Order: sequence, then structure tokens, then C-alpha cells
Amino acid sequence: MTGVEKNTDAPVPNPIGNGFNVSVLVPEQISIRMVDASALTDYEYHIFVASIFASATIGFLVPCVQEYRSNGALAFPFLLMTLLLAAVFIGSLAVALLKRRSLRRSGKEIKLTTTAASV
Repeated sequence: MTGVEKNTDAPVPNPIGNGFNVSVLVPEQISIRMVDASALTDYEYHIFVASIFASATIGFLVPCVQEYRSNGALAFPFLLMTLLLAAVFIGSLAVALLKRRSLRRSGKEIKLTTTAASV
């Protein structure tokens, strides 16, 4: 024995290969909404910034609440930072929503019709 033996049998076809029927349904019409790429980039940027500031706001709100619950007094630096971050979050979210409205208004919808395809 040489360690590597060759299989001289002929390949066996897949016994269940003929039992599969694949059916693909294609709609008669495909609609694509085209928008300004730079406005879409601005929208995505402001949504990203809003999500960062939302996380930062919650990050400062938690110690502010914990300090109030443990000592009964407000931690003014945490409260001030929470309010500042919340204002930036709300501003960035408002700009993002305005950009989204602008995208919806200026977008153009293109409708494509499909043709029959057969194999």
C-alpha cells in the first residue's frame, strides 16, 4: 500500500437531483427610488451623530440619577453635561429629520418593467 489510493469508480449522479423544482417569481414591475447622493450622505451623517449623542446623554444621565438616589442631591456637573448633550442630540436629530423630508420630496421614482425569462 502506497498511502494514497486512487478511486477508479465512475462518479455517481445525485439520486435526488431530479426531484428538486426551483420556482422563481419575478414581479412585473420594479420601482426604484432615486435620491440625491450628497443629501443621503448628509442624512446618514446626522443620524450617526444623533445616535452618538443619544448614547452620551444616557451615559451622563445614569450617574446623575444614581447620585440623586444615593445622596438626595443633584450632581450639577453631570446634570449640566446631560442637558448639553441632550440639546445637541435633539438638534442633530431635527436636522436629520429635515434631511429625510428633503430626500422624500426631491426623490424621483423610476419604474422598470420586467420581461419573461425562461430556462
